[in-house]
Amino acid sequence: MASTKDVAFDQVEEHIKGLKVHAMVSSELDADHAAALLIPLGQASDEQLLAEIARRKIDIHSNITQDMVKASYNFDPKPLGHGASGEVYRVTAKQTGEVYACKIIRKDGNMNDAASMATEIEIMKRVRHRHVVSMIELFESPTCLWLVLELIDGGDLRTLLAHHSHYSEAMASRHMKQLLE
Repeated sequence: MASTKDVAFDQVEEHIKGLKVHAMVSSELDADHAAALLIPLGQASDEQLLAEIARRKIDIHSNITQDMVKASYNFDPKPLGHGASGEVYRVTAKQTGEVYACKIIRKDGNMNDAASMATEIEIMKRVRHRHVVSMIELFESPTCLWLVLELIDGGDLRTLLAHHSHYSEAMASRHMKQLLE
């Protein structure tokens, strides 16, 4: 019989399967750098070329990643909103026509600290719940993050409260139950 911990880990693994993560290339892609240097560029593998670009710290990754995002999604010209760390746009997946939100976070002085951002992203990769926004896809470059998220229309709790002149105990208990779940 599987332990509770094993079952929980299997459920997390199941949720992660559908999430796509695109991140930076490593300079460690070629096993033997000295041998790779002797290969003419025309005969080098993609991995060797990417490793050399990373080693030389050539910043093509941000542009390539941005092009990958724009090749996969159509962006609405007007942002849905913005916060301290970035802007959120409505996007449409080119292959499926599904609508999502894309949060663009620049890695600069305005960004939340890297540790808290990494924690938030790690949680979003693992959590799948009907009351929590799901991350669909993540693109990362050295200067920017593109988080493709489930689109939630209708506003937040403050918007809900503003549109109701009377907030009953039944409504409050239903919303508290959702928060606790």
